[in-house]
Amino acid sequence: MVDSQSHSEFNLTQQVQQDQQDDQTLGKPRDLTTGHINNIPDRDRRREIEMGSDEVTNLHRRMDTQDTLLREIRDVIVAHIATEAEIKPTLAELVALWKGSKIIGTIIGATAAFLAGVWALFSWAKEHVK
Repeated sequence: MVDSQSHSEFNLTQQVQQDQQDDQTLGKPRDLTTGHINNIPDRDRRREIEMGSDEVTNLHRRMDTQDTLLREIRDVIVAHIATEAEIKPTLAELVALWKGSKIIGTIIGATAAFLAGVWALFSWAKEHVK
């Protein structure tokens, strides 16, 4: 723990010294096109470089991509819920008709079997009872 603390104090000391050097050069003209003061990077830019700006940029890019995907998913879900509200009554009616048709199919099948049995009995009686 002492090593990391002394290391961070050393980095802080270096940063303060660099900031003092930058402060001394502030009187010189600033090059706005490159973001440098006489070829010395701005403090914020230098700190960003030290933090690993590529990693931070990649993380921000990935988070932006994730935000876009989440918005698209949310839009799809909202559209699905709206469509469900419109379709649900019709679908419920279709299911009721399907269940009703199963009952009617059973009734028609049972009636056909009963009539076939009666017809067979009638034909048998006609042949055998004379």
